[in-house]
Amino acid sequence: GWSSPWVTGAAIGGTLALVAFFFVERRAANPIVPFSLFRSRAFTGANLLTLALYAALSAATFLLPFNLIQVQGYSPAQAGAAFLPFVVTMSLLSRWRGALADRIGARPLLIGGPLIAAAGLALLSRPSLGGSDWPAFFPGLLVLGIGMALTVAPLTTTVMTSIDDERHAGAASGINNAVARAAGLLSIAILGAIAVGLFSRDLDSRLAAAGASQEVRQAMAEQSLHLATAEPPPGADAAMVRSAVQHSFVRAFRMTVLAAAGLAALAILGGMCVGSHRRVTQN
Repeated sequence: GWSSPWVTGAAIGGTLALVAFFFVERRAANPIVPFSLFRSRAFTGANLLTLALYAALSAATFLLPFNLIQVQGYSPAQAGAAFLPFVVTMSLLSRWRGALADRIGARPLLIGGPLIAAAGLALLSRPSLGGSDWPAFFPGLLVLGIGMALTVAPLTTTVMTSIDDERHAGAASGINNAVARAAGLLSIAILGAIAVGLFSRDLDSRLAAAGASQEVRQAMAEQSLHLATAEPPPGADAAMVRSAVQHSFVRAFRMTVLAAAGLAALAILGGMCVGSHRRVTQN
């Protein structure tokens, strides 16, 4: 919790270390992160897009297996197979997405791709309990795959072609990769905490409405970090508690995935920073 000295200490220490890193890198002769790269509007926009879009993707794909396995009743193999529309779409579209970027430029794809991905994430919030039939999550994962497929190739190209000094090409690629990884870590931590909070409040409300005792409500509140695997305490109406747990998790999942969709939609602001010119091939 936020009251823990380990949590607050780590947050303060991490913030101070980040500030110190900034000042050290500005004075270093050969910095790991050349801040001059961010003078490029396209480079900065591409990294902002990466931060928002990969944060959205990481949070949704982290929570989705919990929904599929613990609530909807998928087996682990079925849950893995549910992601096939995403994977297959990314693979099939990889052959022509680069050529499309050459013809129309990266900017339309870096605006349209995140919007399509946001629509796919929003679709993932629709299934409720009983969504174990295969088509329930198929549309969302398919649309998400299309959006990511349209975005990834022009995003990488933009990062690598938006810098003036080719000596920094490796640093530019490394920075973008680090931004994507940091986005995933931060989004899972932040949106995961939000999901736990939503789940805990909704579960307590449902239990109170169902007439559960204060002892049962307290016991379930102590298991809030377990999300959908929270078990009814001894003496409680097990069927009622499990139903409340499942419905509360679905609500928390929906709200979190919709927040992720909002993040994906915000990624278009980064795409708008990219120039509208088409890539020109030189002989």
